[in-house]
Amino acid sequence: MPAPNFRSMLYGMPMVCGGMEDFDDLKTAFEEDYGEEYTMAQYQLDMEDEYENAVSLAKAFSENLVYHYVTVESGYYSGFQFFVEEKYSAIFDLDRNSKYCIDKESARYYFGLCRSSALREANAEKRKITRWLENLAGNSGYEVLVCTARFSNGEAFYERRTPRTSLLAAARA
Repeated sequence: MPAPNFRSMLYGMPMVCGGMEDFDDLKTAFEEDYGEEYTMAQYQLDMEDEYENAVSLAKAFSENLVYHYVTVESGYYSGFQFFVEEKYSAIFDLDRNSKYCIDKESARYYFGLCRSSALREANAEKRKITRWLENLAGNSGYEVLVCTARFSNGEAFYERRTPRTSLLAAARA
């Protein structure tokens, strides 16, 4: 059964992905630079290193978050993505419009704040995560993908983000 390669991002966050390099492209570049053969074993080691570096980045960033955490999830077919979730999503939502939104008692119990303050801080944290992901994509070689189509059989099409695909994604939202 077909499946999308990546999970849909929550909260309007950018889909920052890595490990998208093609073996043939890396092989050509490596052999031109070093004059040695690039093997599939080297490719797999390079992809594992990239994944482990991404996990370290996400873990270090998540240590300072109160309401959310950032993880790295493998793609169904290839690559990986940085994924953002609420820490207490099994108990309540931090979305004011959700019917499962946090209530006053839970806000006081879990965060020591009134409900409106907890929701404001959670939204500020989402903006902080979005900036971090955008910065990560711009400075660390990771790519931002935009899901341009999702079909009823589960398959999805992705494009690398350009100004045009950003506008299309904004129009769909």
